[in-house]
Amino acid sequence: MELLELLYDVELVCVALAADTVERQRLHWVHPLNVQRITLGEFHCLYSDLRKYPDRVFNYYRMSIKSFDELVILLRPRISESSSTFRETIGIEERLTDTLRYLVTGSRFSSLQHQFKMGKITISQIVKKTYIQLWNILQPMEMPTPTSLNGWKFQMFF
Repeated sequence: MELLELLYDVELVCVALAADTVERQRLHWVHPLNVQRITLGEFHCLYSDLRKYPDRVFNYYRMSIKSFDELVILLRPRISESSSTFRETIGIEERLTDTLRYLVTGSRFSSLQHQFKMGKITISQIVKKTYIQLWNILQPMEMPTPTSLNGWKFQMFF
């Protein structure tokens, strides 16, 4: 009998907790801090000036301007999106910048959201999608499947 009473009590607690949980209402379509992305976001404030100084570009992206531009060209057909009447899409250069800054600095999405003036979920989706496409593009080019016995022996070394 005690087991049934215990199960009944647990059931009551679960029902009470479920009733207490209310879905979080979105307060803003775009958070007021993120509305200023075009004027105050790190990418928009820094990108055009940064490109004038190759040593600074290398420090920021850990690659040359030429390498960055090559990645943009390779990514363009895979991650480009069209703008809508409600909002302008985030460009490929900005998407690649977000992803590279995440990989280079190891920063959290909550930190990057303030730097780039975007939502945390937006940043995480951009990084995930861009990273997957970078892997799909670069893996066959930089890590091809060995075609000879020597290639397989070399790969076994690692």
